[in-house]
Amino acid sequence: MLPVSQQQTTDDHIFLTGRPPLQEYLGFITSLTAGGADADRASLARDWRAANDHVRQLESMEAGSADDATVEPLPESLEMVAHAILTNPAIQQSYALMPISIGMVELERLVVYQKAINLGQIARVKARVGATPSEVDIFATCFPVDRGLDPEFGFQPGGNGWSFVSPSNDFRFLGGKLVEPAAVSAFDVQGAPVAMMVLAVGYGINVFAAALIEGRLILTNGSHRAYALLEAGITHAPCLVQNVSRREEIELLGIPDLSANPDLYLKAPRPPLLKDYFDPALRIVASVPRKDRHVQVAFNVNPMDLPASPR
Repeated sequence: MLPVSQQQTTDDHIFLTGRPPLQEYLGFITSLTAGGADADRASLARDWRAANDHVRQLESMEAGSADDATVEPLPESLEMVAHAILTNPAIQQSYALMPISIGMVELERLVVYQKAINLGQIARVKARVGATPSEVDIFATCFPVDRGLDPEFGFQPGGNGWSFVSPSNDFRFLGGKLVEPAAVSAFDVQGAPVAMMVLAVGYGINVFAAALIEGRLILTNGSHRAYALLEAGITHAPCLVQNVSRREEIELLGIPDLSANPDLYLKAPRPPLLKDYFDPALRIVASVPRKDRHVQVAFNVNPMDLPASPR
């Protein structure tokens, strides 16, 4: 456990060590953690080498443990809710480029690319899941269509727009559209509108998802839920699975490290797995200053008179 300044609001994070290159690992600790700039780099390097030795042992002892991943059928009680997810327009739009399905996956065998886990977020997920979750509770956690996993946000007007703030780095501008005035309610204007401009902010499609690539399941979204469920003793969970049939499609997943280093995850005898977050020899816990995501949305109004075009 690295020391932390008491003057900052922080969350404890798990960092995987031994796999990321030494320079990248040192950068994580010294740049991102509270008090990391004063950390003993020589000690960090010794710890990394010990973890890297453990990685090499796992590559021999657990070679092939990620291969031949299977997606099992859902329990019959979940088939109708899964159909509703797959036919949801937002899901169809977000996952339109590759075949998708929903099935049960084994959590600890999921290949992971994310190098850090926020234990503050884990606590929030565990509070939602509860101590004795049913199949329906677990499904609702993996597919929170009610957006129950999203944190509260704040906003205030400013200039020609609004400023939004959220503790989640998934908060974003979702796009704009021109719509008929009848499509907008609860907005009274002084005049007769002929069009309405709708600007949307919010969160992405937050489902538990993995990509099946060359016989391995790569966790693409929902690392914190996967960690929380596995920590609670749940070995299998419902997951949206994208079937990636060729490497040319990997770039469409939007995971830069996987696109740049596919063999690290797809060909290595023992790639990084979800269960590595629980291995004391492969992790370090450090405090990271908490950050909020700020999104400013503004518009410009610029009336002008120009020569009329021929009619």
